Amino acid sequence: MHDFPAFMKNPVNRIVSSSQATPGVEGYVYDGADGSQMAFWTCGETATSAEHVHDYDEYVVVVEGCYTLLIQGQRIPLKPGQEYFIPKGVPHGGAVIAGTRTIHAFGGTRAARAQQSAPAAVDTIAITPADQSWPAQFDAEAAAIQSELGQAFVYAIHHVGSTAVPGLAAKPIIDIVLEVADRECWSLLIEPLQRIGYVYWDQNPDEGEMFFVKGMPPFGTGRTHHIHVLAPDAIGSQLRFRDYLIAHPDEAARYERLKRELAVRLTNDRDGYTKAKSEFVEHVLRKVAEAKQKAPPDTRKDAPGRALA
Repeated sequence: MHDFPAFMKNPVNRIVSSSQATPGVEGYVYDGADGSQMAFWTCGETATSAEHVHDYDEYVVVVEGCYTLLIQGQRIPLKPGQEYFIPKGVPHGGAVIAGTRTIHAFGGTRAARAQQSAPAAVDTIAITPADQSWPAQFDAEAAAIQSELGQAFVYAIHHVGSTAVPGLAAKPIIDIVLEVADRECWSLLIEPLQRIGYVYWDQNPDEGEMFFVKGMPPFGTGRTHHIHVLAPDAIGSQLRFRDYLIAHPDEAARYERLKRELAVRLTNDRDGYTKAKSEFVEHVLRKVAEAKQKAPPDTRKDAPGRALA
Protein backbone atom coordinates (compact mmCIF):
# COMPACT_ATOMS: atom_id res chain seq x y z
CA MET A 1 0.00 0.00 0.00
CA HIS A 2 1.65 3.21 -1.18
CA ASP A 3 -0.96 5.47 0.40
CA PHE A 4 -4.11 5.27 2.48
CA PRO A 5 -7.27 5.12 0.31
CA ALA A 6 -9.08 8.43 -0.16
CA PHE A 7 -11.97 7.41 2.09
CA MET A 8 -9.50 7.24 5.00
CA LYS A 9 -8.37 10.82 4.27
CA ASN A 10 -11.61 12.76 4.50
CA PRO A 11 -10.62 16.42 5.09
CA VAL A 12 -13.29 16.71 7.80
CA ASN A 13 -11.27 14.18 9.82
CA ARG A 14 -7.87 15.80 9.41
CA ILE A 15 -5.93 16.03 12.68
CA VAL A 16 -4.69 19.35 14.00
CA SER A 17 -0.88 19.28 13.54
CA SER A 18 -0.27 20.81 16.96
CA SER A 19 -1.91 17.82 18.62
CA GLN A 20 0.69 15.42 17.21
CA ALA A 21 3.54 14.12 19.36
CA THR A 22 5.65 13.42 16.25
CA PRO A 23 6.70 16.26 13.90
CA GLY A 24 5.76 16.09 10.21
CA VAL A 25 2.77 13.77 10.63
CA GLU A 26 -0.33 13.97 8.45
CA GLY A 27 -3.20 12.36 10.28
CA TYR A 28 -6.91 11.62 10.03
CA VAL A 29 -9.03 10.56 13.00
CA TYR A 30 -12.42 8.87 13.27
CA ASP A 31 -14.52 8.90 16.42
CA GLY A 32 -16.24 5.88 17.94
CA ALA A 33 -19.64 6.14 19.64
CA ASP A 34 -18.00 5.09 22.91
CA GLY A 35 -15.47 7.94 22.89
CA SER A 36 -12.67 5.90 21.32
CA GLN A 37 -10.75 7.00 18.23
CA MET A 38 -9.00 5.39 15.28
CA ALA A 39 -6.27 7.36 13.50
CA PHE A 40 -4.38 6.91 10.25
CA TRP A 41 -0.96 8.59 10.28
CA THR A 42 1.57 9.20 7.52
CA CYS A 43 5.01 10.46 8.57
CA GLY A 44 6.44 12.93 6.08
CA GLU A 45 9.91 13.05 7.63
CA THR A 46 12.24 10.98 9.79
CA ALA A 47 11.51 12.09 13.36
CA THR A 48 11.22 11.08 17.00
CA SER A 49 8.25 11.87 19.22
CA ALA A 50 8.56 13.18 22.74
CA GLU A 51 7.75 10.73 25.52
CA HIS A 52 4.08 10.96 26.49
CA VAL A 53 1.45 9.13 28.53
CA HIS A 54 -2.20 8.35 27.76
CA ASP A 55 -4.95 7.66 30.28
CA TYR A 56 -6.34 5.02 27.92
CA ASP A 57 -5.00 1.98 26.07
CA GLU A 58 -3.43 2.30 22.62
CA TYR A 59 -3.03 -0.30 19.87
CA VAL A 60 -0.71 0.41 16.93
CA VAL A 61 -0.09 -1.50 13.70
CA VAL A 62 2.46 -0.52 11.04
CA VAL A 63 1.26 -0.40 7.43
CA GLU A 64 4.47 0.72 5.71
CA GLY A 65 7.97 1.80 6.71
CA CYS A 66 9.30 1.30 10.23
CA TYR A 67 8.02 2.56 13.58
CA THR A 68 10.39 2.03 16.50
CA LEU A 69 8.52 2.09 19.79
CA LEU A 70 10.48 3.61 22.67
CA ILE A 71 8.96 2.18 25.83
CA GLN A 72 10.29 1.40 29.31
CA GLY A 73 13.90 1.74 28.19
CA GLN A 74 13.43 -0.57 25.20
CA ARG A 75 13.57 0.07 21.46
CA ILE A 76 11.02 -2.15 19.73
CA PRO A 77 11.12 -1.83 15.92
CA LEU A 78 7.81 -2.59 14.24
CA LYS A 79 7.71 -3.40 10.53
CA PRO A 80 4.69 -3.63 8.19
CA GLY A 81 2.07 -5.98 9.57
CA GLN A 82 3.50 -5.92 13.10
CA GLU A 83 1.50 -4.55 16.00
CA TYR A 84 1.87 -3.55 19.63
CA PHE A 85 -0.46 -2.93 22.57
CA ILE A 86 0.42 -0.03 24.90
CA PRO A 87 -1.47 -0.08 28.23
CA LYS A 88 -2.75 3.18 29.64
CA GLY A 89 -0.39 5.03 31.97
CA VAL A 90 2.78 3.66 30.35
CA PRO A 91 5.23 6.40 29.18
CA HIS A 92 6.28 5.88 25.58
CA GLY A 93 7.56 7.57 22.45
CA GLY A 94 8.40 6.56 18.91
CA ALA A 95 10.92 7.00 16.13
CA VAL A 96 9.86 6.83 12.50
CA ILE A 97 11.46 6.98 9.09
CA ALA A 98 9.99 9.19 6.37
CA GLY A 99 7.08 7.54 4.56
CA THR A 100 6.00 5.39 7.51
CA ARG A 101 2.24 4.83 7.80
CA THR A 102 0.56 3.53 10.91
CA ILE A 103 -2.93 2.86 12.22
CA HIS A 104 -3.69 3.64 15.86
CA ALA A 105 -6.71 2.64 17.94
CA PHE A 106 -7.16 4.69 21.11
CA GLY A 107 -9.42 3.86 24.04
CA GLY A 108 -10.11 7.57 24.49
CA THR A 109 -9.86 10.91 22.70
CA ARG A 110 -6.32 11.34 21.41
CA ALA A 111 -6.54 14.01 18.70
CA ALA A 112 -8.62 17.03 17.76
CA ARG A 113 -9.97 17.43 14.24
CA ALA A 114 -8.76 20.38 12.24
CA GLN A 115 -12.32 21.50 11.55
CA GLN A 116 -13.02 21.83 15.26
CA SER A 117 -10.65 24.79 15.37
CA ALA A 118 -12.69 26.78 12.85
CA PRO A 119 -14.93 29.45 14.36
CA ALA A 120 -18.62 28.55 14.36
CA ALA A 121 -19.59 31.92 12.90
CA VAL A 122 -18.25 30.98 9.45
CA ASP A 123 -21.25 28.68 8.92
CA THR A 124 -23.98 31.23 9.56
CA ILE A 125 -27.27 31.48 7.65
CA ALA A 126 -27.27 34.33 5.13
CA ILE A 127 -30.00 34.94 2.54
CA THR A 128 -28.84 36.75 -0.58
CA PRO A 129 -30.83 38.17 -3.52
CA ALA A 130 -31.56 35.83 -6.40
CA ASP A 131 -28.56 35.40 -8.67
CA GLN A 132 -29.15 34.76 -12.37
CA SER A 133 -25.89 32.81 -12.49
CA TRP A 134 -27.12 30.05 -10.17
CA PRO A 135 -28.45 27.82 -13.00
CA ALA A 136 -25.13 28.21 -14.86
CA GLN A 137 -23.25 27.37 -11.66
CA PHE A 138 -25.31 24.19 -11.40
CA ASP A 139 -24.63 23.30 -15.04
CA ALA A 140 -20.88 23.76 -14.53
CA GLU A 141 -20.87 21.64 -11.39
CA ALA A 142 -23.01 18.94 -13.00
CA ALA A 143 -20.52 18.79 -15.86
CA ALA A 144 -17.64 18.42 -13.39
CA ILE A 145 -19.48 15.61 -11.59
CA GLN A 146 -20.24 13.83 -14.85
CA SER A 147 -16.62 14.16 -15.94
CA GLU A 148 -15.39 12.65 -12.67
CA LEU A 149 -17.93 9.83 -12.45
CA GLY A 150 -17.71 8.96 -16.13
CA GLN A 151 -19.55 5.82 -17.17
CA ALA A 152 -18.87 3.91 -13.96
CA PHE A 153 -22.28 4.69 -12.45
CA VAL A 154 -25.91 4.95 -13.54
CA TYR A 155 -27.21 8.21 -12.18
CA ALA A 156 -29.15 11.41 -12.79
CA ILE A 157 -28.34 14.92 -11.55
CA HIS A 158 -30.99 17.40 -10.41
CA HIS A 159 -30.81 21.06 -9.34
CA VAL A 160 -33.01 21.44 -6.25
CA GLY A 161 -33.50 23.91 -3.43
CA SER A 162 -34.06 27.65 -3.63
CA THR A 163 -31.26 28.36 -6.10
CA ALA A 164 -33.21 26.25 -8.61
CA VAL A 165 -36.23 28.62 -8.41
CA PRO A 166 -35.78 31.72 -10.62
CA GLY A 167 -36.13 34.99 -8.73
CA LEU A 168 -36.08 33.42 -5.27
CA ALA A 169 -33.63 34.80 -2.70
CA ALA A 170 -31.60 32.03 -1.07
CA LYS A 171 -28.49 30.95 0.70
CA PRO A 172 -25.88 31.07 -2.10
CA ILE A 173 -25.38 27.29 -2.05
CA ILE A 174 -26.13 25.12 -5.09
CA ASP A 175 -28.10 22.09 -3.89
CA ILE A 176 -27.66 19.04 -6.08
CA VAL A 177 -29.43 15.70 -5.92
CA LEU A 178 -27.38 12.84 -7.31
CA GLU A 179 -29.93 10.13 -8.02
CA VAL A 180 -28.33 6.67 -7.84
CA ALA A 181 -30.59 3.62 -7.75
CA ASP A 182 -27.97 1.03 -6.81
CA ARG A 183 -27.21 1.67 -3.14
CA GLU A 184 -24.33 -0.81 -3.27
CA CYS A 185 -22.51 1.74 -5.46
CA TRP A 186 -22.97 4.65 -3.06
CA SER A 187 -19.74 4.16 -1.14
CA LEU A 188 -17.83 4.17 -4.44
CA LEU A 189 -18.90 7.79 -5.00
CA ILE A 190 -16.87 9.10 -2.06
CA GLU A 191 -13.42 9.07 -3.64
CA PRO A 192 -14.32 10.67 -7.02
CA LEU A 193 -16.38 13.41 -5.36
CA GLN A 194 -13.54 14.13 -2.93
CA ARG A 195 -11.25 14.63 -5.92
CA ILE A 196 -13.38 17.59 -7.06
CA GLY A 197 -13.41 19.22 -3.64
CA TYR A 198 -16.29 17.65 -1.77
CA VAL A 199 -16.17 16.55 1.87
CA TYR A 200 -18.26 13.53 2.81
CA TRP A 201 -20.27 13.80 6.04
CA ASP A 202 -19.74 10.29 7.40
CA GLN A 203 -21.78 11.00 10.56
CA ASN A 204 -25.04 11.84 8.77
CA PRO A 205 -27.84 10.33 10.90
CA ASP A 206 -30.08 9.93 7.82
CA GLU A 207 -29.34 6.43 6.53
CA GLY A 208 -31.36 7.11 3.39
CA GLU A 209 -28.96 9.78 2.13
CA MET A 210 -25.26 10.42 1.59
CA PHE A 211 -24.36 14.07 2.02
CA PHE A 212 -21.37 15.96 0.62
CA VAL A 213 -20.42 19.63 1.03
CA LYS A 214 -17.95 21.83 -0.87
CA GLY A 215 -16.29 24.98 0.45
CA MET A 216 -16.89 24.36 4.16
CA PRO A 217 -14.20 25.98 6.37
CA PRO A 218 -11.40 25.22 7.03
CA PHE A 219 -11.24 23.85 3.46
CA GLY A 220 -12.82 26.94 1.87
CA THR A 221 -14.31 30.30 2.74
CA GLY A 222 -17.89 29.06 2.92
CA ARG A 223 -20.32 26.46 1.61
CA THR A 224 -20.81 26.66 -2.14
CA HIS A 225 -22.38 23.32 -3.09
CA HIS A 226 -24.23 20.44 -1.45
CA ILE A 227 -24.68 16.99 -2.97
CA HIS A 228 -27.47 14.75 -1.68
CA VAL A 229 -27.10 11.16 -2.90
CA LEU A 230 -30.58 9.64 -2.92
CA ALA A 231 -32.43 6.67 -4.35
CA PRO A 232 -35.09 7.39 -7.01
CA ASP A 233 -37.96 6.81 -4.56
CA ALA A 234 -36.59 9.49 -2.21
CA ILE A 235 -36.28 12.47 -4.54
CA GLY A 236 -39.91 13.10 -5.45
CA SER A 237 -40.70 15.57 -2.68
CA GLN A 238 -37.72 17.80 -3.50
CA LEU A 239 -38.62 17.94 -7.18
CA ARG A 240 -42.32 18.55 -6.50
CA PHE A 241 -41.52 21.36 -4.04
CA ARG A 242 -39.15 23.01 -6.52
CA ASP A 243 -41.59 22.75 -9.42
CA TYR A 244 -44.51 24.09 -7.38
CA LEU A 245 -42.60 27.21 -6.35
CA ILE A 246 -41.53 27.80 -9.95
CA ALA A 247 -45.18 27.56 -11.08
CA HIS A 248 -46.56 29.65 -8.17
CA PRO A 249 -44.59 32.88 -7.65
CA ASP A 250 -46.93 33.95 -4.82
CA GLU A 251 -45.97 30.87 -2.78
CA ALA A 252 -42.29 31.44 -3.62
CA ALA A 253 -42.61 34.99 -2.28
CA ARG A 254 -44.15 33.66 0.96
CA TYR A 255 -41.30 31.18 1.27
CA GLU A 256 -38.75 33.95 0.79
CA ARG A 257 -40.31 36.07 3.54
CA LEU A 258 -40.22 33.08 5.89
CA LYS A 259 -36.58 32.35 5.11
CA ARG A 260 -35.51 35.93 5.69
CA GLU A 261 -37.27 36.02 9.06
CA LEU A 262 -35.73 32.70 10.12
CA ALA A 263 -32.26 33.74 8.96
CA VAL A 264 -32.40 36.72 11.33
CA ARG A 265 -33.73 34.66 14.24
CA LEU A 266 -31.64 31.52 13.70
CA THR A 267 -28.47 32.94 12.14
CA ASN A 268 -26.14 30.46 13.86
CA ASP A 269 -28.51 27.49 14.05
CA ARG A 270 -28.48 25.69 10.70
CA ASP A 271 -30.43 22.68 11.99
CA GLY A 272 -33.02 24.89 13.64
CA TYR A 273 -33.39 26.94 10.46
CA THR A 274 -34.04 23.79 8.40
CA LYS A 275 -36.57 22.41 10.90
CA ALA A 276 -38.40 25.74 11.12
CA LYS A 277 -39.06 25.63 7.36
CA SER A 278 -40.56 22.14 7.49
CA GLU A 279 -44.14 23.28 8.17
CA PHE A 280 -44.15 25.42 5.04
CA VAL A 281 -42.58 22.63 2.96
CA GLU A 282 -45.24 20.17 4.17
CA HIS A 283 -47.95 22.73 3.38
CA VAL A 284 -46.72 23.00 -0.21
CA LEU A 285 -46.45 19.23 -0.65
CA ARG A 286 -50.03 18.79 0.61
CA LYS A 287 -51.23 21.30 -1.99
CA VAL A 288 -49.33 19.38 -4.69
CA ALA A 289 -50.96 16.12 -3.57
CA GLU A 290 -54.42 17.69 -3.50
CA ALA A 291 -53.98 19.13 -6.98
CA LYS A 292 -52.89 15.75 -8.29
CA GLN A 293 -55.98 14.07 -6.82
CA LYS A 294 -58.29 16.61 -8.47
CA ALA A 295 -56.61 16.38 -11.88
CA PRO A 296 -58.46 14.26 -14.49
CA PRO A 297 -56.75 10.95 -15.31
CA ASP A 298 -54.43 10.92 -18.30
CA THR A 299 -55.98 8.48 -20.73
CA ARG A 300 -53.42 9.00 -23.48
CA LYS A 301 -51.36 6.04 -24.58
CA ASP A 302 -47.62 6.17 -24.29
CA ALA A 303 -45.96 7.38 -27.43
CA PRO A 304 -42.70 5.72 -28.53
CA GLY A 305 -39.82 7.02 -26.43
CA ARG A 306 -42.11 8.88 -24.04
CA ALA A 307 -43.10 7.93 -20.48
CA LEU A 308 -46.10 9.59 -18.89
CA ALA A 309 -45.64 10.90 -15.35
